[in-house]
Amino acid sequence: MTLERCGQLKEFAVSRFARLYPTYWCALSVSGALILAWPLPGQHVTLLQIFVNFSMLHDFLGVGSVDTVYWSLAYEMGFYALAGLVLLAGVKRHAEVLGACWVLIALVLLKLLPQVGTEIPWRVQLATALPYAGLFTAGLTFYKIWSAGINRWRVGLLVLCYSQRVVFSGEKTLVFTTLFFIIFIFCVSGRAAFLNHRILLWLGAISYPLYLTHAVVGVRMQLTLHMLGLPAWPNLVLCTTAALGLASATSWYVERPAGRMIRDTAARWSAEAAAVPTPT
Repeated sequence: MTLERCGQLKEFAVSRFARLYPTYWCALSVSGALILAWPLPGQHVTLLQIFVNFSMLHDFLGVGSVDTVYWSLAYEMGFYALAGLVLLAGVKRHAEVLGACWVLIALVLLKLLPQVGTEIPWRVQLATALPYAGLFTAGLTFYKIWSAGINRWRVGLLVLCYSQRVVFSGEKTLVFTTLFFIIFIFCVSGRAAFLNHRILLWLGAISYPLYLTHAVVGVRMQLTLHMLGLPAWPNLVLCTTAALGLASATSWYVERPAGRMIRDTAARWSAEAAAVPTPT
């Protein structure tokens, strides 16, 4: 969807930067400060580690994540890098075909020939998001079904994506992947109107800051309330409420305004650059 809106790599990069970094920097600042002030057993984080984490490229540099939930961001960055290359090469109209090739490579190397997959350097797997090619391409395909309609090619591509994820995987992966695919099928086919509820839309809107902040803050709040003698269920309710409140505040006061500011600033700079007369 973002690729279809963007005509240049610069537009795409600004869009992804505005979407990911301001919220991440806010969450990392909070989590880093909490971990430094209250490290849990076996948890050791340095200022240098926090500094490197601000790049969101720490996994590629071999530096551990400040918060364990950051592991998925490296794969997301790898996916966006691939999408940027597709845009730069001018082949975004072939994104589905490229996605199919990507998934086939992942299926063969990681599932059918696992001894080959284990020899692929882990940084290469991160940069190409290879282990999750099926999920990324399934998302792309579901979007194309929703926006452009269904056909046999897209159905076959979904089957390929599903297979790449579940072949030789455990029962848990099979169950959750199947559930996710069924939900998306209902959504893109227009049969999931019951999910169009303001509470679910709100949870979707705050999902990124909730993902980034719930672990470090939530665990410490749970421990504090437990030490104060609060029973498990009230503890769960209070921690969940606090996590949702923190995510909502981060979304309203950081994610949205910072994203708008970055996009507006980039658009203004582009307009000013275009207005400068070219020397003859």
